[in-house]
Amino acid sequence: MPRYFFDIDDGQFIADKDGLDLPGPADAREQTKQVLGELALHLLDERDFAQLSVEVRDSGGRRMKGTLVMMIENIT
Repeated sequence: MPRYFFDIDDGQFIADKDGLDLPGPADAREQTKQVLGELALHLLDERDFAQLSVEVRDSGGRRMKGTLVMMIENIT
């Protein structure tokens, strides 16, 4: 089973040193969505704007990147 590493950048880069064993790229894509959603909820508790990215790499060197930009603003 391939190992995928999920490096996070929310203004501060955090490299995933452990990784996660997943069956394949589709599963890594779903995990990326989950990670982005959880991070967005956490960050929006602290601020009204969040730009997040998760770069996924596998042990074979293949990469994909998920990016999410969220903003909460008052409209009067």
